[in-house]
Amino acid sequence: MQGSIIVSGNTLEYGVTQNVFLKKDKVISVRGAFTPDASIGVHLESINGTFTSGYNTYNSIAPDTYFKPDIASQSVALSNDGEATLSTPEGQVYYIDRSWNEETKQVCRLKKPYRLHRSFRFHHDNGRRQMVCGKGQRHH
Repeated sequence: MQGSIIVSGNTLEYGVTQNVFLKKDKVISVRGAFTPDASIGVHLESINGTFTSGYNTYNSIAPDTYFKPDIASQSVALSNDGEATLSTPEGQVYYIDRSWNEETKQVCRLKKPYRLHRSFRFHHDNGRRQMVCGKGQRHH
């Protein structure tokens, strides 16, 4: 990937933003410099991690100039080895909201951030890991 690449504004059928989706351990191979108008939305199956190979070889500008996370709470940064990384703020927890799409006759899965308004901790109960929030409410 190089040059004037624009991948943005794509959504899944149930409204979730998803542009370039990379499966676990897959990366974007950067083969040259990006132009100032390049804009690439990125979503990783692994949520966080390095998603480029060769970025720093051809580009000297911060990767968040070109790459935009599809999940608004995430950020793009330059790793110590010169590659673009996607990360989630410390303490951010996600859950999967599942619903039935009557039109397509499929289960829809939407990853949503769990809004943490109070402190939380993880509790192990009968071998199951549970998140304890606020006044002892448990979320599996």
